Amino acid sequence: MSLRRFAQTDEQEETLGLLEKLATENGINLRFGTSIGRSPQSIVLDIKFQGGEVVISRNGALSICDGLGSTFPPSDKHYEEDESYVAEYILDHQPKILAALNRVKESKRNTKKL
Repeated sequence: MSLRRFAQTDEQEETLGLLEKLATENGINLRFGTSIGRSPQSIVLDIKFQGGEVVISRNGALSICDGLGSTFPPSDKHYEEDESYVAEYILDHQPKILAALNRVKESKRNTKKL
């Protein structure tokens, strides 16, 4: 089932598509997701059980809770002026995003079974 169903903005849908493709091609399973906040909402995705490791903001910016606080693109004002900036940034920085996703996947956090 596609994660794009969580998207409420075009920017979120584009980021979700890029992220889903990158994760699938590299054996990373984005398990579940939910939306939080007011409309348009941020999207929270899980790599581990109820981990909430991936957050996509309404403008499509991607944050990965990998212990290093990876944010793509970094906090700056470029994406407020140019809507395609976030998608281009994510495409250009796929190895860094993949490294952050792998750090989450390999971490010990949330590995206990209930």
